[in-house]
Amino acid sequence: MGIRGIIVHLLLFSSGLILRKLGIPGGQVIILLSGLSLFSRLFYTGIKKAIFLPVVGNGWTTAPELLLSFAFFFLLLRHQYWFPGNAFAWLSLLCLLISTCFLLFGRKAGNSFSFPPSYYFTRGYRILLVFIWVLLIPSLVMSPREFHNFFRATTYEEYVRQSHDEDESDIADALIEKYKCTSPACMEKADTLFKRALEKDRNKENEEALRLYNLSIDLDPDNAEAYYRRGLIKFFRLDINESTAWSAVKDYSRSLKLRPGVAAVLYHRGVAFSYLGQKTRACDDLHAAVVLDNTLPVSYLIKKNCPAEGTRVPVH
Repeated sequence: MGIRGIIVHLLLFSSGLILRKLGIPGGQVIILLSGLSLFSRLFYTGIKKAIFLPVVGNGWTTAPELLLSFAFFFLLLRHQYWFPGNAFAWLSLLCLLISTCFLLFGRKAGNSFSFPPSYYFTRGYRILLVFIWVLLIPSLVMSPREFHNFFRATTYEEYVRQSHDEDESDIADALIEKYKCTSPACMEKADTLFKRALEKDRNKENEEALRLYNLSIDLDPDNAEAYYRRGLIKFFRLDINESTAWSAVKDYSRSLKLRPGVAAVLYHRGVAFSYLGQKTRACDDLHAAVVLDNTLPVSYLIKKNCPAEGTRVPVH
């Protein structure tokens, strides 16, 4: 594979990473298509060379494209989140280490290497090797939270919540808790972001307020008030649909887990459950809310979701 082809693929792949980081649609598709195209071309070239190349010296001979194709493919798997964990990053590292050793210490032998090493890299393959190293190192030294926040437009906390259903909240909480930032600087920054979010919230700058709440919660995932207010924005100020409503429910539930027994949060979660057709759960939340605060306007929702029990709550 020529240097021009490699550079074009790497430029496309890099542009996809940038677009995805900026949250611009199409970035993920560009990454996937350019990545698979580069892998398939390298792998095909490597297979052809491996078949026809003779053994050089007294060892095993193969083509450099094979090692590089697998190193890049494993890196692509890591960036696409197709499989959890860092296993593919370590496999990519193994391929890179072998490639780098042969590049640095091998003896020239056409476009193949043997073991003991006899290796040759074109300029394009050297560029590819460096490119893979640059993208691979963050996945090995960063925590999952740092890695996600560095390469994605969303925060790690958002991604984990979206990846788990409401009944899997304990799993999501555990993952977020495991990798959260605990330094005083993070707590201070989270508080600053939260105050800025409240200001934007009051001014009805919904998208910016939501963005700031996301950043604040990612730094401090134990702020019950931030979850509650983010849930309010999602349910009452964004274009409401089932997905958004469930996302708001997750925020209300997390807020209640951190700070149980808050009437307003129970009430608004009940409203969200009512919208989602979860009548039993809505009924439970609305009853619990009005016991704590009998001024809440629950009468209509009580009759809608638990008509047999509607008389339990006086009409206000």
